[in-house]
Amino acid sequence: MNRIDTGEMDDEGRARKFTFLEIVHILKEKAWLIIVCLIAGLFVGLGYFARQPSVYRSQAVIEVASEEPSILKFEEGRAQDYSNQDVLQTIVASFRSRTLLGNVVTKHGLCADRQFCGASAEVSADDAIDRVLKATRVEIRKGTRLIDITSEYGDPKTAQKLANALANEFLAMLMEQRASTSRVAVKFLMEEAESLKAKLQHSEEALQDYRERHNSVSLEEKQDTVISKLKDQSTQLSEAKASRLRLEADCRKATEHADNVAALLSLACVSDHPAVRDCKQQIAALDSKISVLSLRYTEKHPKMIQAKAQMADAKALLSETVLKIPSLLRSTYEAAVSTEKNFETAVQEQEKVALALNRQAISYNVLYRDMETDKALYEAILKRLKEANIAKGIELSNIRIFEPASFQNEPVNLTRTKIAAVGLSGGLLLGIALSFLLYLLDHTLKTVDQSESVTGLSVIGAIPLGARSVSDKSKIFLLSDPTAPIAESFRSFRTSLELVARRKNGGTFLFTSALAGEGKTFISTHLAVAFAQQGLRTLIIDADLRAPKVADIFAIGREVKGVSDLIADKAFPCLEYARTEIENLFVLPAGSRIINPAEVLSGSGFGELIKLAEDEFDAVVVDSAPIHPVSDTLLLVEYVDWVCLVAKAGATSAHSVIRAHHQLELAGTQVAGLVLNQLPKDGGFGCYYYYSQASYGTEGYGQTKGGNKKA
Repeated sequence: MNRIDTGEMDDEGRARKFTFLEIVHILKEKAWLIIVCLIAGLFVGLGYFARQPSVYRSQAVIEVASEEPSILKFEEGRAQDYSNQDVLQTIVASFRSRTLLGNVVTKHGLCADRQFCGASAEVSADDAIDRVLKATRVEIRKGTRLIDITSEYGDPKTAQKLANALANEFLAMLMEQRASTSRVAVKFLMEEAESLKAKLQHSEEALQDYRERHNSVSLEEKQDTVISKLKDQSTQLSEAKASRLRLEADCRKATEHADNVAALLSLACVSDHPAVRDCKQQIAALDSKISVLSLRYTEKHPKMIQAKAQMADAKALLSETVLKIPSLLRSTYEAAVSTEKNFETAVQEQEKVALALNRQAISYNVLYRDMETDKALYEAILKRLKEANIAKGIELSNIRIFEPASFQNEPVNLTRTKIAAVGLSGGLLLGIALSFLLYLLDHTLKTVDQSESVTGLSVIGAIPLGARSVSDKSKIFLLSDPTAPIAESFRSFRTSLELVARRKNGGTFLFTSALAGEGKTFISTHLAVAFAQQGLRTLIIDADLRAPKVADIFAIGREVKGVSDLIADKAFPCLEYARTEIENLFVLPAGSRIINPAEVLSGSGFGELIKLAEDEFDAVVVDSAPIHPVSDTLLLVEYVDWVCLVAKAGATSAHSVIRAHHQLELAGTQVAGLVLNQLPKDGGFGCYYYYSQASYGTEGYGQTKGGNKKA
């Protein structure tokens, strides 16, 4: 079965757990308390409804665009990111500004507004601000950039007025702040423009003075001319140097082969010389001519001889020309060296001119840059100043009223039905909570399951609450009403004890309780009757020498000797007892009253009585004194087979039963179990529901007076 944790702790320090049946029992047992709390909650809710004034709600909505609208370019630099939640939260917080609320109160005359002030004819400005703060609420609508301005007041017109006034005044204050910012910006720009104007004038005058002093009106053109000329001369110098290096190499090679015509012709500088090329061409022409003549004439023909003579002259001229080339190359090389030196001198002179101009341009450029910078700043400030003057007359904002507050004629208070439902719910929860609280504070044994869980003892008998058990304690239900559930419960109890007795082959049962008034005599007498009705020869011994009751229940006269009398005799040959009107049932009463029961019972006399009783009877039932008030029972437990603890359901404390059990264990006895007496029939859970079926199998069970039927 499922259990529910509670804050209560058992004896071993573990958390108590309620079973479902236990919860049902608690609710049934405390149903009256729950009903009282339900009724109280209903009346409290209705009373609250009767006394609660009507409240009307009105709501205005403003929208915050993600970006500010900008007509002029310079406004983009100061735009805020309104998609940021921090900015939206700042806007919401600004609605609680007392300055803003003061403007609302002043402009709308709320201090003297009778609908706003209520019973007061007039309130102060601070009180009016506090009322507006209390009556309004500003929140960001989740997932949007919409801000809800909600007003709740006892008058619908005032609620609408407060919501619209707060929204409009916020926008007005926002525009005023922006206008003020624009005015400050214009003033600042004008001051900056005047300052930059004077600075620009000073820079222009300084530049003009420098031009006049250094005659540098066309300094830029001079620099361009000098630089261009320097570049040309540098190029010519490079070409002259390259030509000189090439000629130097050619002269060196030609000088090495000055007398070798074939070696000189192998040099490109010699073979490519114009004079050499002419000689080569002439030789080639003569060679071609000889080839043609050889086809027609012989070697000795005059024309062939003439042509060969010309060829020899041409080759001699070629050799002579080739041998002159080295001297020609040397002359050309010397001219190239001279040209290179001239170009170097010209470049150096031109560099000096360029450096002088650059030195002169440094100061000029500084003054010129200052003038250009001041001019650019001045023009930018003039442009912004014009834009700011234009923006002063343009009222644009990214915050606008999305939806004005409307007139709501229906109050927002909880209706009577809702308040009644809330009251009933609260009363129900309170009743249930009080029920469980009282249950947890109540440490008495209430049910079978709870008793076993708390005490650790098995419940071997659950006796229901009989209708006449309180008014007539001498009534024996097994005789007067054998079919009643209480009678059947004693038969079940008898069966449980028989099963217990089999484990030890003992039939002596002592009944005691933690405190007086638990019903131990009622239990022991009915059990004795149940044993007798089963056909067992049964003796009930009244060992409660301080408050004996058994003799009165069975109408035993005072002339019969009892426990105190037999023990006082110290030597008794046989056991004396009295018969009852019930077959097989005999009684040994308490006997004469004595002033020292504990001293009498501390001897071995009671043990001898028990031995005699066990020899003569099938079952022996001992009714003894409660454990906590006196020590009599602890002196007797060593002589009996089983001890049964009796507890009164709903009255006996669990702690007292646990303590009694502990004392019995210290006395060295074995406790058969716990007997719950006067268990309410409407308990509805635990073991008692097994006995509460009065209509099942009760006919034919039990025995009328004088009869004997076995259960």
